[in-house]
Amino acid sequence: MALALSMRGRHVLLLDLDLRKPALHKIFGLRTAAKNGIGQYLQAEKDAEPPLIFSEKYGISLGLTAPAAHPERLLHSEKLKKLLLAARADERFDYVLLDSPPMLLSADAEALSALSDLSVLVVRQDYTPAGIVKRLRRCAHAERDGFCRIYPE
Repeated sequence: MALALSMRGRHVLLLDLDLRKPALHKIFGLRTAAKNGIGQYLQAEKDAEPPLIFSEKYGISLGLTAPAAHPERLLHSEKLKKLLLAARADERFDYVLLDSPPMLLSADAEALSALSDLSVLVVRQDYTPAGIVKRLRRCAHAERDGFCRIYPE
């Protein structure tokens, strides 16, 4: 999505907020940039500028990360809320996209949805059970708090 927006001339900030098993640094070939990334920024006591990099190759700004301790605490932190407010207000960015962990594996995606204007669920064809997708569609139409909770039956 970030690349498609960038190709249309939009300025995009993509934050890897899958603090348990981040993958964006692998996708963009920037493994070393993740070592002192967003997760480590959120853990730091002192205030500093967020570790954002611009990829000339892809035309997007990135906030990468390495796995972080206590991701559930970091995703509910005031520091993350301030970071997202600042990113939204930053005139350099038309869009701020948050990459989260899989929704069914942890509550992290739900925590991030509370900080988002919109959540997009990506499912894998011939892998994600159709029943889960149907329940998500029903829930999305109900528009409860902008997010749907799915529990195992």
